[in-house]
Amino acid sequence: MNIFLNAVSQEWYICIFDSQRHIYASLSFEVLWNESSKLIQFVDDFLIESDTSYSQIENIVTVVWPGSFTGIRTIVLFVNTLAFIHKNIFLTPVNYFDLFDQYPIVKQSSKRDMFVKKEKNTIIEIMSNVDFCSYASENQIEYIYGHIGQGIFPWEISTEIDYESYIQKIEIDNKKTLTPLYIKKPNIT
Repeated sequence: MNIFLNAVSQEWYICIFDSQRHIYASLSFEVLWNESSKLIQFVDDFLIESDTSYSQIENIVTVVWPGSFTGIRTIVLFVNTLAFIHKNIFLTPVNYFDLFDQYPIVKQSSKRDMFVKKEKNTIIEIMSNVDFCSYASENQIEYIYGHIGQGIFPWEISTEIDYESYIQKIEIDNKKTLTPLYIKKPNIT
């Protein structure tokens, strides 16, 4: 059995799937603020409800970036600890932008800026909200994928992720540790 865990989105998602990529159980949980402290309990409760133990898990596929500095650090520490304690567990890192098939994809970074992937083979940029608005207007973009804070922009934003399709195409890795990727420094005052 494998776990897929996305705790960087506004709506966390976890599922258990087998080697044929059949999903046995899944759960979504809306997160209002940075609630990374709830991660361990979220995963433990899900496994209990799914009648699954860590000894049955072979791989944890985890979205490891981008996200808040504390959130990413918590996610990576948690899954690295599980892989260290349970020798049967390996890890596969994925990024948020791979969860979508259409572009542009955005992920709010702060109140002033966001991470943006404009097209499939482009790098992820940090753009100010103002610059992204100009880009979207100039390119007549009507539909955006990912997550931007509510009410900030006039465009339709699809936060829907087709996890079932994504899980079908995941390339399982067998890492024992993951390294967090921080694109920008933490906003610590």
